[in-house]
Amino acid sequence: MINNNFLLLILSGLSLFLFALDQMKLTLNNLFISKLHNLITKSVNTKFKSFLFGCIASAFIQSSSGVTAIAISLLSSNYIKPKDCLGIIIGANLGTCLTTFIIAININNISLLL
Repeated sequence: MINNNFLLLILSGLSLFLFALDQMKLTLNNLFISKLHNLITKSVNTKFKSFLFGCIASAFIQSSSGVTAIAISLLSSNYIKPKDCLGIIIGANLGTCLTTFIIAININNISLLL
């Protein structure tokens, strides 16, 4: 049986996460700058670009859930379209797997080239 303190910690963490997502959405709505909107729109306007954006972003921050949270906030602020958000999420999940794979391979033979 689950301890009441454990359940309270889980609910507290979930509510804090949802609060942070809502605050990010409000901040993005207040920060609606046309240059930023155009930059984001041009970066993810096709399926391949949004997929690649998700892969690269998750490789940089090493967190597919972080990239997903940012993509959902951009979607709820109407910065990106739902199809672009889906591409970012799929790219983020695959990007996390690819960076793990890159770390696992032996690069001693090609280390001078890199």
